[in-house]
Amino acid sequence: MNLVRKAAKIKMKESWFPWVLLGAAVLAYGLMIGRLGFYWDDWEILYLSAAAKTPGQIFLYPFRPLHVLLDLAAVRLLGFNPLPWHVLMLAVRYLGALVFWKLLQTVWPDHPARNGWAALLFLVYPAFIHQSMGVVYRQHFTTALLYLLSVWLMALAYLAW
Repeated sequence: MNLVRKAAKIKMKESWFPWVLLGAAVLAYGLMIGRLGFYWDDWEILYLSAAAKTPGQIFLYPFRPLHVLLDLAAVRLLGFNPLPWHVLMLAVRYLGALVFWKLLQTVWPDHPARNGWAALLFLVYPAFIHQSMGVVYRQHFTTALLYLLSVWLMALAYLAW
């Protein structure tokens, strides 16, 4: 319990926290990024997105049409080199944690330390071990990022109203 109290007392300028979060993201996920490749279902998405001429030709996600459009655009933009995919995954994951932190800061502005620790935990949650699959899980983290952005903007709108 003392460790939790000590951690809550750490003081930091709010403007520094995005850099701390970025450093944690790079330490947790970026150090081996140059050695990662494509794994499991990454290949299926890459192949289908490259072979399809129109979104309708991809049968993999009939109930997720936004994912198909994102996959088509991402494959055409990033190509078949794993490095840009993993950099994108790292960026999306970092931005999701940053938006989550901004949401917490908006809702609970009097608890900056707790908000920061929650954002760090969100970033490096140890139960998720599939960071290495940059194509497949980019979709899920993009969805989480857009959802959190929506909730944060809704909170800002509510407070401004």
